[in-house]
Amino acid sequence: MVDPVKKFPSPKKTNNNRTPKIGRLLVIDDDQSTLFAIKRLFQKSNITVDTSDSLENARECIDNHRYQVILTDLMFSSIVEDAGIVISAYAKKKLPGVKVILWSGGEPLSPLKKKAQNADVDYCLTKPISAAVIEGIVEKFTPHLSPDRRAPRRKNR
Repeated sequence: MVDPVKKFPSPKKTNNNRTPKIGRLLVIDDDQSTLFAIKRLFQKSNITVDTSDSLENARECIDNHRYQVILTDLMFSSIVEDAGIVISAYAKKKLPGVKVILWSGGEPLSPLKKKAQNADVDYCLTKPISAAVIEGIVEKFTPHLSPDRRAPRRKNR
């Protein structure tokens, strides 16, 4: 008689805590704590989060990956004025259908919206921005991700 345990290999162990990554998000900001916080926010979701703190690196990311959403600061570069507008226009040209969210900590919303319109930006925000707002906007722009596979909702305290 054949021992059934030896005849059939045991199934490979899988980490059930990991969600398969099917979406991709690029976050561009010169503030490392912002990059860390947003990456952490989507850690348990099915969205891969890439981060960049320079115009050159952001272009490289856009050239090498297919993003559904890009979150960018308006002034993430000390070299290029309004680098967020520059990278937004670049992303829209390279990635048809990408949604771009632009934020700023130093500029009032009205002038920011005018600049953003010219670069075909989808959404404008002013800092500070809550995690729930960021999650909500990313969910709005990623309808192909089923609700049960998105980042878990945070409870209001």
